[in-house]
Amino acid sequence: MRIELSQVSKSYGDSKALDRLSLQLEATSCLTLIGPSGGGKSTLLRLLAGLEHPDSGDIVIDGKKLPQDESSLRRYRQSIGVVFQAYNLFPHLDAQSNIVLPLVKVHGLAPQDAAKRAKHLLDRFKLGPHSAKRPAQLSGGQNQRVAIARAISHDPSVIFFDEPTSALDPEMSAEVLDVIEELIQDGKKAIVVTHQMGFARRVGEHLAFIAQGQVIESSPSTDLFASPRTPEAKLFLSRVMKY
Repeated sequence: MRIELSQVSKSYGDSKALDRLSLQLEATSCLTLIGPSGGGKSTLLRLLAGLEHPDSGDIVIDGKKLPQDESSLRRYRQSIGVVFQAYNLFPHLDAQSNIVLPLVKVHGLAPQDAAKRAKHLLDRFKLGPHSAKRPAQLSGGQNQRVAIARAISHDPSVIFFDEPTSALDPEMSAEVLDVIEELIQDGKKAIVVTHQMGFARRVGEHLAFIAQGQVIESSPSTDLFASPRTPEAKLFLSRVMKY
C-alpha cells in the first residue's frame, strides 16, 4: 500500500483539524496513526477512507488520486472496509443480518451466498452461538467483532479502524485487538487509529505521529518507539508509556 498526502487541510468551522499535512509511504501493509487526542488522527482516517472531502491538498493511494465526485467515491468506499469506535451496527437486526444486508444491498451478493459468508465469519470470530442476537444483547467486544466481520465480508482492499477499542474495557479491548492482529498477520492491509501503544508497537508496520493537524514524525514502528526524533513524539511517548 503506497500513500501520498500533499498539503492536505481540513477545517470544521473555525477549527483547523488538518493543516497542510504531508506524508509519503512507498510500501506498508499496516499504517498506524498515533498522537494526542484532537491532533487530527480520526480526521485523516476519514479523508483516507473517502468519508469526507479535504478542503485542499491531494490524497493518492496506490498511485490513484482519491476521487472528489460522489459516484466515484461511492465505488471507492465499496472497495474498502471501515470499523468505527461505536460499532455502527443496525440495532434492529441480529448479528448475522448486520453482515448479510450490506453484502446483498451494496455488494450484490445473492442472499444465500451472503448468509453462507456471514456464518463463516461469525464462526471464525467465535460468534456463531450469538448470530441471532441483536446488538443490545451482545457485549461491546462481541459487537465490535461483528462490526469487523461485516467490514471484511466483501474482501476489501484496505480496512480502516478508527479507535476500535476506545469504548471497551481492557478485557474486551484485548479480544478485539487479537482479531485485528490476526487479520493483519493474514495479509490484510490496514490503517489504524489507536491509543493502544502496545498494539501499535507490535502490529503497526509504519507509524505516523499526528499532532496539531500535521505529521510530526513518521517511521517504522520499531524505530519510532525506540528512538523518537522529535521533542513532541518523545514527550508524548514518555507520558503514554509511563504506566
